[in-house]
Amino acid sequence: MENMTTKQQLEKCRLLIAECESLLLSLQFKDRIYCDTKQQTNSTVTLDNIKELVSLREKLEKAIQQIDKPEYRYVLQARYFNNFSWADIALKMNFEERYIFKIHGKALLALNEVLKNAE
Repeated sequence: MENMTTKQQLEKCRLLIAECESLLLSLQFKDRIYCDTKQQTNSTVTLDNIKELVSLREKLEKAIQQIDKPEYRYVLQARYFNNFSWADIALKMNFEERYIFKIHGKALLALNEVLKNAE
């Protein structure tokens, strides 16, 4: 994960969250859940993925909370942890979508700075 950019880390977290949510949704329709390590599934979610997700999310959430501007924090959390579309974020913030992209770019720079200082 050290070679990944801040945006790549956030995107990876977002995708893992979506995949875990999808897997949980599919499992909720089953009466019993069997944990068989030899059983093959179509999902790429593994215990290691979940551990990685928890670790990555904790690291990123802690770093995002250190960003001074609340609108930067909101855009990053809404996009990467709540899986909101750009249009939804713009609507909730009462801005045009193109302005959300500007905020997002600045938020990534701010997050990158926080992560650099944490090392």
